[in-house]
Order: sequence, then C-alpha cells, then structure tokens
Amino acid sequence: VRRLALVAVAAATVGCTVGEEGLVGLWAHDWPQFGRSPAFLSYNDDSSAPKHKEWTWKNDNKLVASPAVAAGRVWLGSDDGNVYCLNQTTGLELWHFVTGKGELGVRSSPAVHADLSVSFGSYDGFVYHVDVNGNLIWKYDTGSKIYCPATVDSAGIIYIGNYDNCIYALHSEKKVVGQLKWKTCAKGWGAINSGPAFSPNSSTLVINDFDGHIRGLDMESGNIKWTYETGSASGSSATIVGDTAFIGSWSKFVYALSVSTGELKWKFDTGGEVESHPAYHDGVIFVTAEESCAIFALNASTGDVIWKRVNIASQEINGSPSVTAEAVYFGANDGNLYALDRVTGATKFTFHACSQHIFSSAAIGDNGMLYFTCGDDAEDPSPAPNAAFALDPAQH
Repeated sequence: VRRLALVAVAAATVGCTVGEEGLVGLWAHDWPQFGRSPAFLSYNDDSSAPKHKEWTWKNDNKLVASPAVAAGRVWLGSDDGNVYCLNQTTGLELWHFVTGKGELGVRSSPAVHADLSVSFGSYDGFVYHVDVNGNLIWKYDTGSKIYCPATVDSAGIIYIGNYDNCIYALHSEKKVVGQLKWKTCAKGWGAINSGPAFSPNSSTLVINDFDGHIRGLDMESGNIKWTYETGSASGSSATIVGDTAFIGSWSKFVYALSVSTGELKWKFDTGGEVESHPAYHDGVIFVTAEESCAIFALNASTGDVIWKRVNIASQEINGSPSVTAEAVYFGANDGNLYALDRVTGATKFTFHACSQHIFSSAAIGDNGMLYFTCGDDAEDPSPAPNAAFALDPAQH
C-alpha cells in the first residue's frame, strides 16, 4: 500500500532511505522539496503509482511557492501567511499552519523531512519547522523577510537565505541551546532568494545573490570558498551535476561553474534574464529565460544548443522546468503550463491555468502527475486564479 493513513505514515518513517542525489523521503520517487533533491535536478523517472482524478484547490491569495509532494500529501505556501497541507489524491485540506504573515506571506518553498515534518521561511522573518500534523516544533528569527526555498540534507540540516544578506544552516531537531549551526553574512551582499544547492558527494553549497555574485560555501562551517562575479543580480538557483553547477543570472547568461573552485567552464546567452533554475537529465540542461520567452536544451558538457523554443510564451517565463523521460514542463506569466517533448522540444500540450503568473515549478509525483500553483494579480475569475492544480499529462 503506497498511500497510508496519517497516523500510519508517522509510524512508518523509521525505514526512510536516501536516494543517490541526496533525496530524503518516505518513497524513492517523492518530490519533497524545491527541485526535488538538494542538487535541484528537477527530474522524476517514475509513474508507477496509481493516478487519481485531476483537482483544483483555490485560495484567496497569490500562490508563488513551489509545492512539495510526499507520502500522499502536498504542501504549499500562500501570500495569506499560511502553509497548507493537502491530500494528494483529493486536494482536500488536511491542515494549515498560520505564520506571522509578514509583507507577502509564505513564498518560500517548503522542504519535507523523512518524518514528514516540514521546514519553510516566511516574510515575517522566521524559519518554521512544523510536524506531520501541522504543529509547531520550533521557529527561528532571522530578522529579515525570507523568499528563499528551504533545502534539507540527509542529516536534517536546513539551509535557507533571507533579505538581510545572510544564509543559515539550522538543525531540524529541536536544540536546547538553539537551532543555529552557522550563519554567513557578507558586507555588500544583496537579498538571497536563490535556493542553496549541493550534491551529496560534495562539501560545497552554491548560492546566487542580488549583489551580482555566485558563491560556494563550505557546508560544515559556512565559510566562503570561492566567488564568481556575474555583474548582475539574480534569484536563480544552481543545479549540481558532479563537479558542475549550472546557474543563471539577470545578466541573461547561464553559467557552468566548477563546484570545487568556482572556475568558469562555459556560459550561454539566453537572450533574457534567468530567474529560474535549470533542470537536468541524461547530459542535457534545460533552462528558461524571461524577455526572450524561451526555453533551451543545452549540452551539459559544452553549452551547445540541442534545441530551443524562443517566444514560445506570450509573456516572460519565471517558472523553472521539471523533467521526465518524455517531457519538459514549465509555467509562464501568461498563465500557461507548457509541456514539450524532452528530446525534440516539440509541443505536447499547453494547459491554461489562470490569466497570469505561474512562478512555481511543477512537482512531479510518483504517479506521473503534475502539482503546481498559479497566482493572479488580475481580477480574473476564470479558470481559477490563485489555485493549486493536480494535472494528469495523459489527459492533455
């Protein structure tokens, strides 16, 4: 039985495993955090679990954070300051947790731990750690609003940045002496919206910053190991493959950097600012760009173009791609979710979710279904402004 009752799941987490990319979850094909694993590969190769009916879950406020999917549940944040836990099969709310809200609520994408507790940041400046039933375990005050997604390693350490130029490593287990393992701040840094990315085989964490620099940090101490200057701000997160970090910038380039040294391997001009993070599968990097309204499939070793779709969307593309063996999925500011053939780039289908702003990247469940959010600024009641979706690609 793959879908267990709430109490049974909590008891079953003792036997959780860690996948080859550092993925922590109850089952090997969950999508428990932004980018699926700490390396942000955004690839899921399984669809063997039973599918369910498509559903739409509506909210009164903008939904920006990317959802996490694990153990029959979907977690997502809202601008109303709440984090919601939904039943994956039905879309019905199981519980919600109320934060101190802040200016824009919860835009930090949640990370689910092996015991189904969840960590996330909020615009109220706190990092929260909440149990499987939505009860607060602890909260940590960073002193500044948080947009950055939470990233969790196999030891349960939470890595997250804030608008006060700092990145934090926090113990998920409640500590008498405090949750902080380390924090690193640097004079002149800008806001850190970039998700901290790392490989389970590396001791280096890679982040982007609004001060125009990409940095590699020692994961044990937080010390800065190297800095690479892009000359432009960005919230793009890195995708880590071996010793290479693939990461974009508002300079309109995507860069391939050595994780160990920060040395440039290659860079590619996308023709638009890169706010999203790339996805990776089978030697190919997939990256979206804003002004060019484009997606590119690049050779990961050389940066050469395999295929490209320029002006595929009518508005900018902020959403990060998610990949299966057959398809690449991404959202755009025109309110469409696009599905392309992974090998050729040909359009498989387009799903119109709302009038604008699919900022989130789609989480791909172990049933092959897509879970993503859409958030409108416009007063458009059709088809579903400010909503989360469960979409079956086979039906489109």
